[in-house]
Amino acid sequence: MSLPSSSSYRPDIDGLRGVAVMMVVLFHADFGFNGGYTGVDLFFVISGYLITGLLFKELDRGGIDLVSFWERRLRRIAPALLVMLLVTVGAGYFLLMPDAFSSLGESVIAQALFCANLYFWKDSGYFSSASEEKPLLHLWSLAVEEQFYVILPIVLILGHAWLKRRRGMSTTRRTLVRGLAWLWGVSFVASVVCVYRDANTAFYWLPPRAWELLTGSVLAGLPQTWLPRTKRIRHWIGSLSFVMIFVAGLAYEDETPFPGLAALLPCLGAAGLIWAHAPGENVPQGDRSWTWRLFTWRPLVGIGLISYSLYLWHWPLLALAHYLNVSKEGLAVGVRAALVVAAMLLAWASWKWVETPFRKKGLITSRRMVFGLGLGSIMTSLMIGVWLVRGQGLPERIPESALNYARGRDDRDLTASWTGLEAAQKGEFPQFGAEGRPVRLMLWGDSHARSLMPVLDRLCEENQVAGEMAIYSATSPTFGFYRRSRHGLNERTELLAEAVLARLKQTQASHVILAAYWMECSGKDSVRFENALVQTVQRLKEAGPQVWVVLDVPTQPYDVPKALALGGLWPSDAVAMSTSMEEYHVANKVMQSLIPRLKTAGAHVVEPMELLTGAKGRSRVEHGGHSLYIDSHHLSVTGALFLKPLFEPLFK
Repeated sequence: MSLPSSSSYRPDIDGLRGVAVMMVVLFHADFGFNGGYTGVDLFFVISGYLITGLLFKELDRGGIDLVSFWERRLRRIAPALLVMLLVTVGAGYFLLMPDAFSSLGESVIAQALFCANLYFWKDSGYFSSASEEKPLLHLWSLAVEEQFYVILPIVLILGHAWLKRRRGMSTTRRTLVRGLAWLWGVSFVASVVCVYRDANTAFYWLPPRAWELLTGSVLAGLPQTWLPRTKRIRHWIGSLSFVMIFVAGLAYEDETPFPGLAALLPCLGAAGLIWAHAPGENVPQGDRSWTWRLFTWRPLVGIGLISYSLYLWHWPLLALAHYLNVSKEGLAVGVRAALVVAAMLLAWASWKWVETPFRKKGLITSRRMVFGLGLGSIMTSLMIGVWLVRGQGLPERIPESALNYARGRDDRDLTASWTGLEAAQKGEFPQFGAEGRPVRLMLWGDSHARSLMPVLDRLCEENQVAGEMAIYSATSPTFGFYRRSRHGLNERTELLAEAVLARLKQTQASHVILAAYWMECSGKDSVRFENALVQTVQRLKEAGPQVWVVLDVPTQPYDVPKALALGGLWPSDAVAMSTSMEEYHVANKVMQSLIPRLKTAGAHVVEPMELLTGAKGRSRVEHGGHSLYIDSHHLSVTGALFLKPLFEPLFK
């Protein structure tokens, strides 16, 4: 007999849901809990435990009814989700610029096809919209669960049938649990490896995430004899699990490699609490630990009951508010608090008038109607998404002057490509400038280097020379140092650096330009970064070329195209809030202090701020009705060409 998961109501699990959703909400609303995103991992464990427990019960009764299983999933997920989608799209019609509205349509389509996680995986990166401004970003986790719900019952049905024929019923359950444990191990190893090789894939894809759901699945299959039998043991397990969850929630940060090994802490914490609180034959109701009393506290259980709707509603409210905000300070505390309260009120209304009636068959009684609702939800979402995408975000809603600014997001050089590491090691680097002419220039850096491509390409064409680029996102152009980032090469930065040096010696290029998001490169070890950059200049000088170091362009406190465009709809002056000269020097103090050492090492220092300083000592963000940026810190093609006088000396 397995550990009971659904034979009776478990208020402690609703309490755990309440903790999980509040961790996520408080994290997103910036009210502490730097690692509050681990609340999603708690949900994964809970979901795996409850769903697998129900499926095991059906197996015990003779077999899994897939149609009934998916009917329950549809009743649980579809109605509240559809209402949230319709309201979010309706709000987007009045609030979002065409690019953001079209992107919202794409995410609606992805959600309808159960692959929102893959869409946001593909959409993530330096040149995508800020993650906090994507109203449906939170649906990635729902897609992971949906994919798991499709695969798990089929695996159990096939495994159960095969084992029943070969071994008989006596060992089937135990073998199935062992099989799930084996899958857990494979998925966990994949997660650990993937988080260091491709963190985005590890975060969004099901295979590196499946072990978190399978943690609950394996727990649901454990026999009752494995339950902790004494109050003392339950207290210790519950207490330790509680600490594990809150250490992860409070100590983890955005930069923590995740999921991988780091996800063990919250997942085992959730599993430990479920295990310690599980009812058993020798565990009387009064013999409960302090964690049981905490997680069955009625207000916390109440939040757990509305946790699904709260998760659905909190993020669109915050994302739309972030999208509309162009102030330097971000959303005020009062605004964020009001949004959290609004989300809870909407969640309660959704739970009472949408979730509950559908789950209890108060509105739709027949199975045919349920599947009709599911199909209707999918078709409605697809039609809305296609309408927004094919209509390119319905630009006719927006004045032309605002559209010109909004188009700044797409004003980028699409021909500039990332440099593949393997290709670079073979001496193959993407070229620009005059085709077939000698290579006289190497551009080495990250996405900030890539944003300079339009001006360098034009100057190379005018001077009939060619250039090559060694560009990889979030990867500093340095020897002996790397910037840790989900998007970068990380430990493999040195491999690219050595390939660049070898190529420079081979081509005997006259110039090498180093450009990067320097203020992010140094991270928490500025001294090591400074020494590495100086040594990099020295090594490049020894190889022969002139070395040019391009300082950062001013980072603005808002998304520039969006802020300029919104200024055309209602009062806001993005130009007056752009970065001042003083703010620029403070933000870039590491590179500013490093200039003398760079010059001593033989580098020419290029300072874009000279040309980008406008009226009243503030940086320029627009020119001739067009944005100079594609976001807050990458230049647009218009912005790059604005810097042409800075780079003309390279060609003289």
